[in-house]
Amino acid sequence: MLNLGVPIPSEAAEPPKGLALDWMWTCTYTAHNPSPLADVSMLRKYIADPSHVLQEQPISLTRDLSYEEEPVQILDRNKQVLRNKTIPLVKVLWRSHQVEEATWESEEQMMQQYPYLFG
Repeated sequence: MLNLGVPIPSEAAEPPKGLALDWMWTCTYTAHNPSPLADVSMLRKYIADPSHVLQEQPISLTRDLSYEEEPVQILDRNKQVLRNKTIPLVKVLWRSHQVEEATWESEEQMMQQYPYLFG
């Protein structure tokens, strides 16, 4: 949505000059489609695929229904180069997650929290 720093007026007010189309689209879109993510015309029939079924993985929950994420292993190393510094990163595989869900974390933070991964 194009806003240009000008507040969008309510539907009863006159649209500001130069933003009339944006104002009309915003009012119409929000009135008829409360979800900005999808429209019914974008939906298609689901075709069943056995690879879409997730395997059940047991998780131990605490009393407040949360659980502790634990890293299993380091899959890869990389360096993020910024203008004046380089940040070493590690790709971490977490317990109860698949390889596709591994995340890049700061090597320094991982060494402080989980030194056994680097031994």
